[in-house]
Amino acid sequence: MSFQLSPNVDENKIFLVNLSSCKTRIDPYYYKPEFSALRERLENHPSFQRVGSLIKSWNRGDGPRDGFYTDDAQTGVYFLRVNNLKNHTIDTNEIKYITRYVHENTLKRAQVTAGDVVFAISGTKDNLGTVSVIPRNILEANLNSALVKLELDWSIIDKRYFCYMFDLNITRIQIDFIGKGAAQNNLNNEEISQIHIFLPSISEQDKIVRYLDEAHFKKKQKEAEAQRSLDSIDDYLLSELGIALPEPEENTIQNRIFYRKLSQVSGGRFDSEYYHLSHYQDLENLKKSPFSLKRLVDVCHRIVDGPFGSSVKAKDYVKTGIPFIRVADVTNGEGYLKTENLIFISEEAHKKIIRSRILPGDVVIAKTGATMGAACVVPENFPEANIRGDLAALTVKNEQCLSEYVVVFINTKIGQRLFWRLDSGGTRGRVVIGNLEKLPIVVPPLDIQENIVNRVEAIRTQAKQLRQSAAAELEQAKQEVEAMILGERGNKA
Repeated sequence: MSFQLSPNVDENKIFLVNLSSCKTRIDPYYYKPEFSALRERLENHPSFQRVGSLIKSWNRGDGPRDGFYTDDAQTGVYFLRVNNLKNHTIDTNEIKYITRYVHENTLKRAQVTAGDVVFAISGTKDNLGTVSVIPRNILEANLNSALVKLELDWSIIDKRYFCYMFDLNITRIQIDFIGKGAAQNNLNNEEISQIHIFLPSISEQDKIVRYLDEAHFKKKQKEAEAQRSLDSIDDYLLSELGIALPEPEENTIQNRIFYRKLSQVSGGRFDSEYYHLSHYQDLENLKKSPFSLKRLVDVCHRIVDGPFGSSVKAKDYVKTGIPFIRVADVTNGEGYLKTENLIFISEEAHKKIIRSRILPGDVVIAKTGATMGAACVVPENFPEANIRGDLAALTVKNEQCLSEYVVVFINTKIGQRLFWRLDSGGTRGRVVIGNLEKLPIVVPPLDIQENIVNRVEAIRTQAKQLRQSAAAELEQAKQEVEAMILGERGNKA
């Protein structure tokens, strides 16, 4: 029998495990001293109970398998996945549907309705153990194999309280260790049953729920204020560029019908979206600016995309090396590169695809996928890197444009509309380099660009600070609750 250490275990440390004391697990990560101490403390705490003592039933979803899905939202039934569990409720964005036959026959036991509690038993370290309550507006849905419907003794535990308990660090630590500490993992019924949660009276649970509800409400208020600041960027930029957009017309049959001659579409695109009147209006509005209207290719030294296919093989990925930027590393609409979870390729692999390298000051744009059009600037002091095939890299002519200005313009609503019009028209959105080069951009003098960039950066900094403050205050509220339930502080809830 062979063993493999979890990636989170320090390879320079040795863990000695007494196998006679191992009831179900023999992996060293599970028996790290800090978790053993916590587990012992919770097991001996009179107000903590194992989740297993509360579970009345457990019904796991299934699939997806061939024949499950349907595109018909009218007859189909919601098929919930881990990404649909957000903020203790169900987010129906990017929802999938299964056929009614599958819902009522193949997956009958995994049916859920309003008020049911759903638990994520598979996923990343962030969403493993996520809990949501099906909201009132969803009368029927079903679950994939990463989710289970949990029926607990609701006479002694409130559903919203149960959700909040799985947000607390003390519970997340247990999930991390019980879930083996891996990046992607699963929990079974027995492992969920091992989790200990604080279980006071219903009245005390209600106090904690109200306290955390208030903390979440304050967080939402600050996040809304931050979003209003970000939304003001569009109006500010258009004002600086001398562009006035007309009020949107009423959505009537008359203004949803538009005509094009066959000679206008012959040899090109035939989809109606490409020829929609609003696209022409956007171009006409840009032409009203007192500044130059140019194509993206006119203000760039180069526009390239990353490698597709087998250019980068599995063996080329390394723990440290050349950063290999993905769509997930480009913030959607905020203009900066995320550097927390980078992946890397070897120098040898990088040299084979050197044409798509990026350097500080280059612009990176997502040219395919759900966040197509998201753009950012490679920050100063960032090492030489490369990009995947779903991204494009631009090197801007500094004598004409600031990279930061190009990103600001592309990330505006009008810039995004013009970008999406360049979509090649396939099932999955994709902009090829030849079309990207044609993207129109208003180019004011450099001093005006600099003023715009500085103002937008100030707005984004303010919004970022608001969001950080909101997150910190919520975290403080959770810590107060944890301290209270562990008896380390007075009851502030």
